[in-house]
Amino acid sequence: VDIGSRSITIAQLNVIDNECELVGIGVMPLPKGSVVDGLVENPDEVSDIIKKVIKREKFSSRYVVSSIPGDHGVIRKLTLSARNKEELLEELLPEVQHENPFDIEDVRYDYHVIEKKENVLKSVRRGRGSEENNFDVIIADVQEEIINNRLDTLVEAGLTPVIFELETFSSVRSLEFSKGLSSTG
Repeated sequence: VDIGSRSITIAQLNVIDNECELVGIGVMPLPKGSVVDGLVENPDEVSDIIKKVIKREKFSSRYVVSSIPGDHGVIRKLTLSARNKEELLEELLPEVQHENPFDIEDVRYDYHVIEKKENVLKSVRRGRGSEENNFDVIIADVQEEIINNRLDTLVEAGLTPVIFELETFSSVRSLEFSKGLSSTG
């Protein structure tokens, strides 16, 4: 479900044997002012339009994935040193807190380890005999208020949101997914 500033777009996919099949897509315009700067200003009106699209297109799934406008999140790449992924997770929260412009209690964040760089022997500097790895980590944070704004609207429409993702990440994943498609795919 894409809640845009001018329209609602809903696509239903079936995944069979790790392949996605587009079942249908529906688009309906939104009245001006329903969504302003990425925030749903009139949840009743927007949820009613979502219901209309679902009914018109005869979509059956009630579990949905939705996006958060890219300018409502913070994305950054960090390089962290740790002996293993468990230690990396311990290092992650303090870094997220330090790098985040918002109060950590008001933020939802996710991360993705994109690369493990070569081992760096730290024993000389620290006086220990342990090796640490450098991990490149992509961090994405969104204020909880923004997620809840969309969540409440989707729930009011009778849907069960299972994933919220920043549009920027969705675009990157879409490009990755489409690499193997034929020109008519």
